[in-house]
Amino acid sequence: MPSLEPRTASHEPSSKLRTDEPTLPGTDAAPAEPVSRAAGLLLLGLLTLSHWYPQGAFPGWSAVIGFGLLGTFALSGGAALRVCRQQELTLRPAPTVAFAAAASWMLWWGIRQGGAPVPALARPDVAAVFQGFLVFASAACIVFLWKRERHPAAPFPGRVVPRWLTVLAGVLALHALYQVLGPRGLPGTYATMAADIATDPAVATDPVLEGVLHALREARASGRLGSPNVFAGLMVIAFPLALGVAWGRWKGPALATAAVLAWGVVLSGSRGGLLALAASAMLFGVLTLAGLRPRRAAPLATAAALLFLLVLTGAESGDGPLARRWLGMTTVQQRLHYWETGWAIWRESPVLGQGPGAFEVYYPQHRVAGAQETGFAHNWIVQWGSEVGLAGLAFFLAWMGAAAALGVRWWNAVRGNPREREAMLLAAGIVAAAAGALAHGLVEFTLQYREIYLDLCLVVGLAVGCGATEVPARRAGHGVGTRVLAVPALLLLIACGFGWYQNGLAPAMAERARARAEWRMEDSDPQAAVEAYTRALRWQPDDPRLFEARAFARAAAGDPRGSDDVHRALALHPNSARLHATLAHWLAGEGRLHEAITAQREAVRLHPLDATHRMELAGMLWQAGRPQEAREALAATRELLLTPLEKARREALAAAMEQGSGEPGS
Repeated sequence: MPSLEPRTASHEPSSKLRTDEPTLPGTDAAPAEPVSRAAGLLLLGLLTLSHWYPQGAFPGWSAVIGFGLLGTFALSGGAALRVCRQQELTLRPAPTVAFAAAASWMLWWGIRQGGAPVPALARPDVAAVFQGFLVFASAACIVFLWKRERHPAAPFPGRVVPRWLTVLAGVLALHALYQVLGPRGLPGTYATMAADIATDPAVATDPVLEGVLHALREARASGRLGSPNVFAGLMVIAFPLALGVAWGRWKGPALATAAVLAWGVVLSGSRGGLLALAASAMLFGVLTLAGLRPRRAAPLATAAALLFLLVLTGAESGDGPLARRWLGMTTVQQRLHYWETGWAIWRESPVLGQGPGAFEVYYPQHRVAGAQETGFAHNWIVQWGSEVGLAGLAFFLAWMGAAAALGVRWWNAVRGNPREREAMLLAAGIVAAAAGALAHGLVEFTLQYREIYLDLCLVVGLAVGCGATEVPARRAGHGVGTRVLAVPALLLLIACGFGWYQNGLAPAMAERARARAEWRMEDSDPQAAVEAYTRALRWQPDDPRLFEARAFARAAAGDPRGSDDVHRALALHPNSARLHATLAHWLAGEGRLHEAITAQREAVRLHPLDATHRMELAGMLWQAGRPQEAREALAATRELLLTPLEKARREALAAAMEQGSGEPGS
């Protein structure tokens, strides 16, 4: 809801709040209290479930979370409109801009999905954006319903939600620390997973799984979130919130939890997480000092910033200054390559973007030399700019800017008052948490991960809701707000429901059927797997991955229609080098080598830096009796960055060619 202000309050006024308005009849907020409490508990329960089963790990829970968020928005938004109908309303610029920009950001993703290169691949991101708006709007409406509580400067959600997120992050951090320091440890977990995938090279080369295994191999904490960098992102958000609730009887547990969260960031090995943690802690300290000791805040903040820069530029770390050493690290160089590639994709459509999911689709074609495999730009500006363009980024930045203004307004309204120190610390923690999440997203892919994005939307919703309560009410026509806002709110609810069905429910049901198909394949029942994949395709008829999987299941069942599925997958995703390579293998198995070579050449063209595609092409050319072209294709891999497995394969293929040089057709 935009800033909708009741005219009176039943509590003792704070020194910064306007309470000099006459009482209106029928404005008792008590009937809204149980509704807001129920909506708040439902929202926190759904987010807890989302963090415990992250990123759609269990499709059934993912569907429950989506429907639950729709219900939470309907419940809290309807209650807020009901309260507004009984009170005079006022529309203020900052809250109105925040809600309008958030809704525009969500709808823009839905509109641009029509231009996505592969709509099925974009659905998880679009679903996360829709869910994020529901979390943001629900949190803001719940705060609005509770703003006439006894302690107006820190409404009920403003106190409970930071404590909840702090406790949740602390539990996840302890779980991750046990994984690292427990009796089994991550090396044992890595050995078990590596043994399980050793027989499946296609799975072993998956970039997501490869990243998880890399983190396990280095004993980096990740907990249930699966990625050390994502785990660090959650700790970065929760850390300033833990400091913000460190007041009164919560002081000891909150400080202990903050220490555990900081330790979790260290054990995650995320350098971006450490920098974001330092930045958010510094911002929290500046806001706290400015609230407690305004005259000392400016010089202390300047000294802290200079010390931070001095450590980065002047601290010696064996090989020279710390900043120079970090810039020379492989991970930093890889991010520069990712951003260069993302900028190349962005330049092709700077205003509108290439559509959701475009970075993952077009990355292989624009990939610069030396860049590794990835599906993310590790920078939300580059990622979203290449996908939704400058127009989408403008909506997002307007949303964040308005939320920042409201958060600072809340902090400014309660600072300097000894009775409102708890509210001031909470305001500082919420603002620092949002800033830390955005800062971490500049060097990692955390904001492309559903749970971290929902956490950002949650704290932004708190900032908007709490900041809007500090806007002085202005007399308006009685009931005007209900007529003005009810129709847009209903349309937004319908849009969210449709967007969730298309981008959340349908993929979740398809994923459930796909999981059953994989179980059938493991049970050596390919025919049942084909039927399960067919059910999945009823939910997502435009998903090339399902057609590809059904093709392999049909091949195992002896069904000749598998090649048709491969061609249908290519029709949906013509820019996929992997699908062209799959078609080449299929054609080679049928003895159609010349057609297979053509398909494999297309795979090499689409992904020129993939050594596996070039080695497969060399093998096919050798079998076709074209040894000179085969050697040239194999020689081209020497200029590429190869993994140890790829180097061993190239040497084996070169040795085989050398031994059979007299009989290339063999």
